[in-house]
Amino acid sequence: MKIHHFPNYETSLLIVGSIYIIWFRVVKPLGILSEATGRLVIGDFQTVIAESNNGDEIGEIANMLNLFKKKSVEIDMAERHLKATHKKYANILELASDAIISINSKHEIIIFNRGAETCFGYKASEVMGKNLNMLIPEPFHEVHAGEVENFAKGNEKQKLMTNRPTIVGKNKMGNSFLGEGTISKIEEDGEQFFTIILRDITERIEREKELKQATFDAEFANRSKSAFLANMSHELRTPLNAIIGFSGILMEPSIAGYDEKKYMEYSKDIHESGQHLLSLISDLLDL
Repeated sequence: MKIHHFPNYETSLLIVGSIYIIWFRVVKPLGILSEATGRLVIGDFQTVIAESNNGDEIGEIANMLNLFKKKSVEIDMAERHLKATHKKYANILELASDAIISINSKHEIIIFNRGAETCFGYKASEVMGKNLNMLIPEPFHEVHAGEVENFAKGNEKQKLMTNRPTIVGKNKMGNSFLGEGTISKIEEDGEQFFTIILRDITERIEREKELKQATFDAEFANRSKSAFLANMSHELRTPLNAIIGFSGILMEPSIAGYDEKKYMEYSKDIHESGQHLLSLISDLLDL
């Protein structure tokens, strides 16, 4: 017959004590730390982790976890700040009235803001990843490519695109328009990126042409007015001088000594000058 030996009281107490110590000094703290770690992983940085002054492994783990929490909070704050900054500049980019277009080294469009949508008539989704040539009239493709290539090789980071008479763009309807703007470049991971800020100046050029034409018309009108007044002054003075001169002769007492033929001649000159003067004044009033 097999005989079972049961531990005595002291042994049982030792076992229970060991289990109690293991549970409260190891298992339970590890469970708390494990739960805290899970909360930190999902971004719950309100989790409280008691710091430990114990020099054991559990205390080391708790202290490391607190350090992890601190660094995680710093990283989270930095990411939030970065996102806020990115959002702010993205809003500025979107709200800019000028067309802002960025391309990579292959001239593929990677940024197309709201101003560009208004200027070219395309939605950003319609042009992203496509070659910039779709926004340039075909006769200017080679010129544009050459300018970007020269700019890429130069030392300038930004320049006005004024080295050709005009910048010509093409909208979604296929219509060309005149523009002005700047181009800048940055290099990232060994690749160059270019940003073009463009403004449609078609209306401004039309207004300038209209202003020049209006100025020319005003100057022409002023010259015409001066010539008209000079001519009119001459035309008015000539018959008036005749009327005054011949009527003065007729008013002289010696007029009785003149013959009738002379009298009629002077009267005729006065009459014709008066008729001419009347005609000029009528034309002037009509004008």
